[in-house]
Amino acid sequence: MKKVGMITIGQSPRPDVTSEIFSKCKQKFVHMERGVLDPFTYEEVITKFSPNENSFTLVTKMKDGRQIRVCRDKIHSLIQSCITELEQNGCDAIILLCTGIFPHYEHSVPLFKPCTLLRSITSELIENGPIGVIVSEQSQINLCKDQWINRKIQTVIVAASPYGDLTDIEKASQILVETNVSIIILDSIGFSQDMKQHVRKITGRPVLCSRTMVGRILEDL
Repeated sequence: MKKVGMITIGQSPRPDVTSEIFSKCKQKFVHMERGVLDPFTYEEVITKFSPNENSFTLVTKMKDGRQIRVCRDKIHSLIQSCITELEQNGCDAIILLCTGIFPHYEHSVPLFKPCTLLRSITSELIENGPIGVIVSEQSQINLCKDQWINRKIQTVIVAASPYGDLTDIEKASQILVETNVSIIILDSIGFSQDMKQHVRKITGRPVLCSRTMVGRILEDL
């Protein structure tokens, strides 16, 4: 049985995420989780890793369920440490549980970055757009827009935290209803299958969820 390592940007474990990712292939794998923020208290994370005004912000969860915002560039070395530890523990593949864009990391086993997979798959499905994208943080909108422009795809991008009130996701969905998007991307690993179905019900559009996509990749390993 293959061993898959999972790295969350927040604290582990994340049964809400892994239960959906492995829902159709749990008999094929054992998994090991590591959280970038595992060694730190909530207060320490605020002090050490809070985003600056112009930094790329990631939204994640602490073990107690509290939402927290961190600066992507302040946690790169911690991600590399998690990769190295999972490899040393015999993992055959590693998945970074975040759809943000990250630099190259040193790794000796396959390392899956949902961001790359999500954009590549969508680019194959949609030639011109427009597509709807729901990101987890308002400050991510402009950077996300640039990424899709580079792929020559028109987008309508809105923000709603997957860790907040469902009302925010409903409001974001209503905005997309008023546009002519052909498909909607849930651009955060925090968005669940239930949220996907909720967005689909409101908008009447096909919805791609990063958790589902990662699960399907695993099925083929």
